[in-house]
Amino acid sequence: MNRIERINNALTSIHHEVVYHSQEECPKDLLAALGQAFTHIEPLSWSERLAFGGVYLNGVRCEHNTNLTIPCRVEYFEPKFPIAEAKHAFPSFSDKYILYEDDDLVAVFKPRGLPSTPNREQSSYHLKQYLEDYYHCSVHLPSRLDTSTKGVMMVSRSERMHGRLQRLYERRLVKKEYLLEVPVRFDWETNEIEAPIARSALHPVLREVNSERGKPAKTHFERFREQSFVDRDGTTHDSTLLLAKPVSGRTHQLRVHCQEFGPSIIGDNFYEGLFADELHLLSYRVSLWHPFFDREMSVSVPDNLLPEWIPSEKMPTP
Repeated sequence: MNRIERINNALTSIHHEVVYHSQEECPKDLLAALGQAFTHIEPLSWSERLAFGGVYLNGVRCEHNTNLTIPCRVEYFEPKFPIAEAKHAFPSFSDKYILYEDDDLVAVFKPRGLPSTPNREQSSYHLKQYLEDYYHCSVHLPSRLDTSTKGVMMVSRSERMHGRLQRLYERRLVKKEYLLEVPVRFDWETNEIEAPIARSALHPVLREVNSERGKPAKTHFERFREQSFVDRDGTTHDSTLLLAKPVSGRTHQLRVHCQEFGPSIIGDNFYEGLFADELHLLSYRVSLWHPFFDREMSVSVPDNLLPEWIPSEKMPTP
């Protein structure tokens, strides 16, 4: 399996696209275009698929049929699971994931495999929706975790907190700490990577270090524990558990910076990490100054939610 095949295999949908340049070739409306272009899909299912999400017209999600005008681009991110069984394709919500709550702020644990917000192929199964169903109000996520990453997230649940929490993140006043495992031993105790990150031309989901097009990105790493990892072939690798503190918040920042200074994170299917059952990356702790209680608060992943690759003894202190 080459790198592109591995990336596509890890994605939860298959991308289809058709572009119309002339009126003669362009169907009258979106449903006609979908039925004509993607003949492997049952035509009568398109109304349900539109409502589920994943259909885009000129880059904008469409949930209803609409007339087409040229030029136009129709895309469909086809889920790899049957839509009727979607609820079994994503982790369910549990109140044990609520790590802290008050009238304005929630600290929540996001399990791996659950999008933070609506993703490309569907708009129903994601953490934001779960929390809105749980609290019966609108919530705001100023920072997101990748679908394959688990751990702590801060979420606002009141109008007066939405803007304040957003500004805390924008001003880099929220301290985020991650634990990750890489298959190598280091001769340093701390290391700082400052390398700009840009979109990669190799694949739409990828990012890369690029000094010309990249946006500034900085991560502070601390060697936390040396351990070992046994891969799926039974080979044992020396590994290191790192405490990572991103100063900036670029997409895939920790994953790209790890690849830049050494081996990629174990289980990282996007950046050629050793194969594993899951991505060995955890949002372990988030700390901030609560604007209404006027005190600093810090929320960590409890021992009962730690992944198997992180021993629970002697966890890092704030």
